[in-house]
Amino acid sequence: MPIWLYQIHPLYAGLLLVAIIEIVSMIGLFLTRRLILPRLHYHDGANDAVSGTVQAIGVFYGITVGLIAVGVWNTHSNASDLVSKEASSIGALYRDVNGYPDPIRTELKAGLREYTVFLIEKAWPAQRSGQGQHVDGGTRIMDEFQARLYAFQPANPGQIALHSETLTA
Repeated sequence: MPIWLYQIHPLYAGLLLVAIIEIVSMIGLFLTRRLILPRLHYHDGANDAVSGTVQAIGVFYGITVGLIAVGVWNTHSNASDLVSKEASSIGALYRDVNGYPDPIRTELKAGLREYTVFLIEKAWPAQRSGQGQHVDGGTRIMDEFQARLYAFQPANPGQIALHSETLTA
């Protein structure tokens, strides 16, 4: 597919494709009936062979479209599951961070907030436009978050347990 086709509105792209296909088909039908059919000498039995071939092609086309639909549904479902898991992980990590002492708690919560805003405002729109591989700010934000988290030294057994759980998350 030409790249310019992805840059126009999907409704207009669909109408344009249908119009082009219909025009080419009508021109081909007109030329075939005027130039080719008068030169062919066929009998009624030829229609049976053509009919069977067209039916077989229709069956394969239907199976192909069904498999494509299943593949698209699986991809959508996997993407939805991935987003839900990441949102749950961020939420659990945010709750875990609430148990830290104040100076680091504020920094960690700000880092998680920054990461979430980055995902919603930059990463997802970039993925939607096909540029998702070129956006790497989220990795930088999470590296800074991880460095702050690793730098924390727990002072009591409760903080040790909380820190262990947060590192696991």
